[in-house]
Amino acid sequence: MESEDPTGSGVFFTCLEDESTGFPVRLVCEDVLFVLPPCEELRLELFQPNSWKPVKLSGRRFRLTTHRLCWHTDEVWLALRLDCAVIVEAGGGGGWLLSTRLMLTLSSNATLKLKVRDNTVAKQLLDVLQAALRDAKWRDSSYEAAAMGGLQRVLKQHESRQRARREELDVALTDLESLRQHASKAVEVAPQAA
Repeated sequence: MESEDPTGSGVFFTCLEDESTGFPVRLVCEDVLFVLPPCEELRLELFQPNSWKPVKLSGRRFRLTTHRLCWHTDEVWLALRLDCAVIVEAGGGGGWLLSTRLMLTLSSNATLKLKVRDNTVAKQLLDVLQAALRDAKWRDSSYEAAAMGGLQRVLKQHESRQRARREELDVALTDLESLRQHASKAVEVAPQAA
Protein backbone atom coordinates (compact mmCIF):
# COMPACT_ATOMS: atom_id res chain seq x y z
CA MET A 1 0.00 0.00 0.00
CA GLU A 2 1.22 3.45 -0.65
CA SER A 3 -0.83 6.46 0.33
CA GLU A 4 -4.02 7.28 2.11
CA ASP A 5 -7.49 7.45 0.67
CA PRO A 6 -7.92 9.96 -2.18
CA THR A 7 -11.70 9.95 -1.60
CA GLY A 8 -11.25 11.29 1.94
CA SER A 9 -13.30 8.46 3.45
CA GLY A 10 -10.33 6.90 5.26
CA VAL A 11 -11.28 3.45 3.99
CA PHE A 12 -9.43 3.10 0.69
CA PHE A 13 -5.75 3.23 -0.18
CA THR A 14 -3.92 4.20 -3.35
CA CYS A 15 -1.67 1.39 -4.59
CA LEU A 16 1.69 1.69 -6.27
CA GLU A 17 1.51 0.35 -9.81
CA ASP A 18 4.11 -2.14 -11.01
CA GLU A 19 5.27 -0.67 -14.33
CA SER A 20 6.17 -4.07 -15.75
CA THR A 21 2.73 -5.63 -15.16
CA GLY A 22 0.39 -2.64 -14.92
CA PHE A 23 -1.10 -4.08 -11.71
CA PRO A 24 -0.61 -3.04 -8.08
CA VAL A 25 2.75 -3.91 -6.56
CA ARG A 26 2.39 -7.28 -4.86
CA LEU A 27 2.45 -7.35 -1.07
CA VAL A 28 4.41 -9.82 1.05
CA CYS A 29 2.83 -13.31 0.71
CA GLU A 30 -0.09 -11.92 -1.30
CA ASP A 31 -1.84 -14.16 -3.85
CA VAL A 32 -4.52 -13.25 -6.40
CA LEU A 33 -7.76 -15.14 -5.69
CA PHE A 34 -10.21 -13.66 -8.20
CA VAL A 35 -10.06 -11.41 -11.25
CA LEU A 36 -13.17 -9.76 -12.63
CA PRO A 37 -13.70 -10.44 -16.36
CA PRO A 38 -12.51 -7.47 -18.46
CA CYS A 39 -16.02 -6.75 -19.74
CA GLU A 40 -17.37 -6.29 -16.19
CA GLU A 41 -17.32 -2.96 -14.42
CA LEU A 42 -17.29 -2.86 -10.65
CA ARG A 43 -19.35 -0.15 -8.97
CA LEU A 44 -18.86 0.62 -5.30
CA GLU A 45 -20.83 2.69 -2.84
CA LEU A 46 -19.48 3.37 0.63
CA PHE A 47 -22.07 4.22 3.29
CA GLN A 48 -20.53 5.67 6.45
CA PRO A 49 -22.35 6.03 9.78
CA ASN A 50 -21.84 9.81 10.06
CA SER A 51 -22.55 10.70 6.44
CA TRP A 52 -25.82 10.81 4.53
CA LYS A 53 -24.12 10.86 1.13
CA PRO A 54 -22.39 7.67 -0.08
CA VAL A 55 -18.95 7.73 -1.68
CA LYS A 56 -19.45 6.35 -5.20
CA LEU A 57 -16.63 4.79 -7.20
CA SER A 58 -16.30 2.58 -10.23
CA GLY A 59 -13.51 0.79 -11.96
CA ARG A 60 -12.33 -2.06 -14.08
CA ARG A 61 -9.52 -4.58 -13.80
CA PHE A 62 -10.82 -5.63 -10.37
CA ARG A 63 -8.68 -8.10 -8.41
CA LEU A 64 -9.35 -9.84 -5.11
CA THR A 65 -6.22 -11.00 -3.31
CA THR A 66 -5.55 -12.62 0.03
CA HIS A 67 -4.95 -9.12 1.44
CA ARG A 68 -7.16 -6.62 -0.37
CA LEU A 69 -9.75 -5.71 -2.98
CA CYS A 70 -8.07 -3.72 -5.80
CA TRP A 71 -9.58 -1.96 -8.78
CA HIS A 72 -8.38 0.56 -11.31
CA THR A 73 -10.14 3.89 -11.57
CA ASP A 74 -9.45 6.30 -14.42
CA GLU A 75 -6.21 7.43 -12.77
CA VAL A 76 -4.99 5.07 -10.05
CA TRP A 77 -5.32 1.68 -8.41
CA LEU A 78 -7.41 1.82 -5.25
CA ALA A 79 -7.64 -0.87 -2.60
CA LEU A 80 -9.64 -1.86 0.45
CA ARG A 81 -7.69 -3.86 3.00
CA LEU A 82 -9.46 -7.10 3.90
CA ASP A 83 -8.43 -6.78 7.54
CA CYS A 84 -10.97 -3.91 7.70
CA ALA A 85 -13.81 -6.19 6.59
CA VAL A 86 -15.99 -8.04 9.08
CA ILE A 87 -18.58 -9.84 6.97
CA VAL A 88 -19.74 -10.11 3.37
CA GLU A 89 -23.16 -11.20 2.19
CA ALA A 90 -25.39 -11.06 -0.84
CA GLY A 91 -27.31 -7.82 -0.85
CA GLY A 92 -30.07 -8.36 -3.37
CA GLY A 93 -30.41 -7.12 -6.88
CA GLY A 94 -30.55 -9.58 -9.70
CA GLY A 95 -32.59 -9.61 -12.84
CA TRP A 96 -31.20 -8.67 -16.18
CA LEU A 97 -31.51 -4.91 -15.63
CA LEU A 98 -30.45 -4.74 -12.00
CA SER A 99 -26.96 -5.24 -10.67
CA THR A 100 -26.17 -8.03 -8.27
CA ARG A 101 -24.97 -6.53 -5.00
CA LEU A 102 -22.59 -7.72 -2.33
CA MET A 103 -22.66 -5.97 1.02
CA LEU A 104 -19.37 -5.75 2.88
CA THR A 105 -19.57 -4.62 6.50
CA LEU A 106 -16.39 -2.92 7.70
CA SER A 107 -14.93 -2.73 11.20
CA SER A 108 -15.59 1.04 11.16
CA ASN A 109 -19.36 0.27 10.92
CA ALA A 110 -19.34 1.50 7.34
CA THR A 111 -20.95 -0.60 4.62
CA LEU A 112 -19.46 -1.09 1.20
CA LYS A 113 -21.85 -2.11 -1.56
CA LEU A 114 -20.20 -3.87 -4.52
CA LYS A 115 -22.22 -4.10 -7.73
CA VAL A 116 -21.61 -6.19 -10.83
CA ARG A 117 -23.99 -6.98 -13.69
CA ASP A 118 -23.46 -10.74 -14.02
CA ASN A 119 -25.15 -12.94 -11.37
CA THR A 120 -22.67 -15.77 -11.91
CA VAL A 121 -19.69 -13.46 -11.45
CA ALA A 122 -21.28 -11.99 -8.32
CA LYS A 123 -21.81 -15.47 -6.85
CA GLN A 124 -18.20 -16.46 -7.60
CA LEU A 125 -16.94 -13.22 -6.06
CA LEU A 126 -19.10 -13.74 -2.97
CA ASP A 127 -17.79 -17.29 -2.46
CA VAL A 128 -14.14 -16.31 -2.92
CA LEU A 129 -14.48 -13.19 -0.75
CA GLN A 130 -16.12 -15.15 2.07
CA ALA A 131 -13.33 -17.73 1.90
CA ALA A 132 -10.67 -14.99 1.92
CA LEU A 133 -12.18 -13.39 5.03
CA ARG A 134 -12.49 -16.77 6.72
CA ASP A 135 -8.87 -17.75 5.91
CA ALA A 136 -7.46 -14.31 6.88
CA LYS A 137 -4.07 -14.98 5.26
CA TRP A 138 -3.03 -11.36 5.77
CA ARG A 139 -2.43 -12.24 9.43
CA ASP A 140 0.49 -14.48 8.42
CA SER A 141 2.27 -11.75 6.46
CA SER A 142 2.17 -7.98 6.23
CA TYR A 143 0.81 -5.11 4.18
CA GLU A 144 4.33 -4.14 3.11
CA ALA A 145 5.17 -4.26 -0.58
CA ALA A 146 7.18 -7.32 -1.53
CA ALA A 147 10.83 -6.44 -2.05
CA MET A 148 12.55 -7.25 -5.29
CA GLY A 149 13.39 -10.94 -5.05
CA GLY A 150 16.92 -12.16 -4.46
CA LEU A 151 17.40 -13.72 -7.89
CA GLN A 152 15.87 -10.75 -9.68
CA ARG A 153 18.10 -8.34 -7.75
CA VAL A 154 21.23 -10.44 -8.49
CA LEU A 155 20.39 -10.56 -12.20
CA LYS A 156 19.93 -6.78 -12.36
CA GLN A 157 23.25 -6.21 -10.57
CA HIS A 158 24.98 -8.68 -12.90
CA GLU A 159 23.51 -6.95 -15.95
CA SER A 160 24.66 -3.50 -14.79
CA ARG A 161 28.18 -4.83 -14.09
CA GLN A 162 28.33 -6.37 -17.57
CA ARG A 163 27.22 -3.11 -19.14
CA ALA A 164 29.93 -1.19 -17.24
CA ARG A 165 32.60 -3.74 -18.29
CA ARG A 166 31.53 -3.49 -21.94
CA GLU A 167 31.92 0.28 -21.81
CA GLU A 168 35.38 -0.05 -20.24
CA LEU A 169 36.41 -2.57 -22.91
CA ASP A 170 35.20 -0.29 -25.70
CA VAL A 171 37.33 2.56 -24.33
CA ALA A 172 40.34 0.26 -23.85
CA LEU A 173 40.05 -1.17 -27.38
CA THR A 174 39.81 2.33 -28.84
CA ASP A 175 42.96 3.33 -26.90
CA LEU A 176 44.74 0.14 -28.01
CA GLU A 177 43.91 0.76 -31.67
CA SER A 178 45.18 4.33 -31.37
CA LEU A 179 48.40 3.07 -29.71
CA ARG A 180 48.90 0.45 -32.48
CA GLN A 181 48.58 3.12 -35.18
CA HIS A 182 51.15 5.35 -33.43
CA ALA A 183 53.52 2.40 -32.99
CA SER A 184 53.36 1.49 -36.69
CA LYS A 185 54.15 5.10 -37.62
CA ALA A 186 57.07 5.09 -35.17
CA VAL A 187 58.41 1.88 -36.74
CA GLU A 188 58.23 3.49 -40.20
CA VAL A 189 60.04 6.63 -39.04
CA ALA A 190 62.73 4.82 -36.95
CA PRO A 191 64.90 3.62 -39.91
CA GLN A 192 64.91 7.10 -41.40
CA ALA A 193 66.03 8.64 -38.09
CA ALA A 194 68.93 6.21 -37.68
